[in-house]
Amino acid sequence: SRVSITYGSPPRRQVREVHASNGLSAQGDRRLLFGLGTYKGDIELHIRWCGGESTVSKVTSGKYLHLFQPSRVVPDETGVAVSVKNKN
Repeated sequence: SRVSITYGSPPRRQVREVHASNGLSAQGDRRLLFGLGTYKGDIELHIRWCGGESTVSKVTSGKYLHLFQPSRVVPDETGVAVSVKNKN
């Protein structure tokens, strides 16, 4: 999945990707961290999920978010964790 955030004026953009891991005992970190420096405010979050579906949301900086791909099946706890944190 590809996650991009847009924030600030003039608009700034950051992009991160998370991939599923394959193989015996394979593990992949599903957390995505975005550094915003001193920016505080609203962030537009764009997610392009595996399979092509897209989601756009408005979130506030300084929070940890747990995001799950929309599905008809109840998700397990293997979602994508996104952190949009300010520099303290």
